[in-house]
Amino acid sequence: LLIPAYQATGLLMTIDGPYVACWVLACLCAWRWWETDSSAGAIRWSAALGAALGVGFLFKYTILLLIPGLVLFAWAMRRRKEEAPRSRSGFFATAVGVACCTVVFAAVISPVIIWNAREGWPTVAHLLGHVGAAGGDRPDLAAEKWSYDPKWTLELVGSQIGFVGPMLALMGLALRRGFARSADEVFRGAARLGLWAGAPILAFYFVLTFFAEGEANWPIAGYAAMIAPAAVLVARSRPLKNPVRGLWHWSIGYGLATGIGLMLIVPASHLPVVGKYVPLHRFSGWRDTAMKVYEVAEASPADGSESEPFVIARRYDATARLAFYMPGRPSVFCAGPYMGDRKSSYDFFPDTDLHAKELIGRRAVLVGASAEQWAEVFRFERVEAREAGAGRAVYVGVGYGGPAAGGPTK
Repeated sequence: LLIPAYQATGLLMTIDGPYVACWVLACLCAWRWWETDSSAGAIRWSAALGAALGVGFLFKYTILLLIPGLVLFAWAMRRRKEEAPRSRSGFFATAVGVACCTVVFAAVISPVIIWNAREGWPTVAHLLGHVGAAGGDRPDLAAEKWSYDPKWTLELVGSQIGFVGPMLALMGLALRRGFARSADEVFRGAARLGLWAGAPILAFYFVLTFFAEGEANWPIAGYAAMIAPAAVLVARSRPLKNPVRGLWHWSIGYGLATGIGLMLIVPASHLPVVGKYVPLHRFSGWRDTAMKVYEVAEASPADGSESEPFVIARRYDATARLAFYMPGRPSVFCAGPYMGDRKSSYDFFPDTDLHAKELIGRRAVLVGASAEQWAEVFRFERVEAREAGAGRAVYVGVGYGGPAAGGPTK
């Protein structure tokens, strides 16, 4: 609760919150599976692990990076299993548990696999496109030679220090003491689980910064299991002694300060000088824009035509916000790939297909970009400007004729 990265996921409606929750749940199931001495318990917890990993995968595919970490944890703790009373049957129970985990995991993620196989694996192309690899959906990046900007690595490392705060140092101290010979079994197990669960994803995104610019939130799940050894260290350091006392107190202060600061982000955005540095424009103003777009769509056309209007937004994020805030929650179309962006989910489903014959001849309310850009990528009889709402341009395209030649194929 004191880690700013997780405080932010509690305030913003993104996939990171439930994804991290599934990561923690998977670590708990793995711990219970390792801890149990019964075959029934092993099967039960291994199946639960497969479910947690599967649901987490539906939120964010990078939960796959937890799997090698859990395998390394099991390997590091194998001696404890070998010394258990049921060690003779341990191999069979482990094999059955792995099978149960795999079957449940495969069943949960099967919709994603089936859809990708049917559509030509666009998810793989999207992920490869992030780093400009061959086969990705960014051929412009794939054609470029490798180049590295040290700022990418420094920004990711700096953002992690800010996102986790003094708790990062407390975690490091806990891991070091948890690996000491004097540590008891629980402390040693928690330290190994924390280290191996987080190491693959942290290492992966660190290496990624040598090829592309990363985002601060990408590796935050890697710290989730490291909270356990930190908690053990604090709980067993009674009375608290330096440096544990100092790190713990600094973690409390930092966590409270950032938590209160996050809750005050809206009024802070209206303050002079500092307000312009608060990126609230990414989240606010869309209700007003959506109402403006709705009013334009519902207005009677000047040419007397009665065609039912539909809405096209310049980017996928604007498309999603308009679809959420507009009355009636209509299907909103995305023009991103027609204007040089990568494909998004809007390009793979029939209700947002800009090639649909049902759209021909209708009026289109266009949000973002410029009138010249809209006329270049789509066929219209004419494009008329409307008053901008909340700083966002709105136009009306009369007589929609489909994408212009040279645009993305269906």
